[in-house]
Amino acid sequence: MDFNSIIKRVNSKEEFLEFLYELRCDKEQKSEEWENRDITLYLEGICSRVEDMVGDYM
Repeated sequence: MDFNSIIKRVNSKEEFLEFLYELRCDKEQKSEEWENRDITLYLEGICSRVEDMVGDYM
């Protein structure tokens, strides 16, 4: 998956969350390809924080 092209299309909180969930799924499915082996919990934390955000931050 080309995450660089996907992130360029993110224009809302919902699209950002979708991007993060796709990133997390990629990590879970292709963990051996990832340089950072401990990123899953980090991404889950980001998702939780963004879900709680109020207002437009993009």
